[in-house]
Amino acid sequence: MTALLCIASLGFRSPLSDLAAEPTLSIRVRVSNHTQASPTLLAKAQREAGRILGQAGLQIVWIYCPMGKSRAVPGDACLEPCEPSDIVLRILPESTGYGLPTASVGLAIHPFLAAVYYDYVVFRAKNDATESDAPVILACVIAHEIGHLLLGPNGHSLAGIMQPQWEPE
Repeated sequence: MTALLCIASLGFRSPLSDLAAEPTLSIRVRVSNHTQASPTLLAKAQREAGRILGQAGLQIVWIYCPMGKSRAVPGDACLEPCEPSDIVLRILPESTGYGLPTASVGLAIHPFLAAVYYDYVVFRAKNDATESDAPVILACVIAHEIGHLLLGPNGHSLAGIMQPQWEPE
């Protein structure tokens, strides 16, 4: 319930919304990159998504889980069982079906799996912005999908990161 109250503010702006809220809830996000997105781009996107979610009182602990691990390493957070406050985030090239519209930016499957489609980010950066905006666009998509995991599938709002339809601005 605390998570719902904290994240609910993402869709509403107030005069104080530009000030970062003191994080009240911490979640771990295990990130696996299945694309050609660079580690630098992902790091920038994670910082921005953390800032966005921080405004709702969430502190994000990012855990990078590289692809193709062949052996267990003691203490590897990627191999630990998921805790209730853990989210698994997959950066995928494009939608792999799931009956979603081709313009889908990502997918959230309760209770803890989110996927974002990097090809969408590249498309938006090339057509609606500049390629240097790709980390910000990716951050918004990540924050949106994490928002769905916390708010539920009908967690869209009229404004803010949880809008169902995004325009270039």
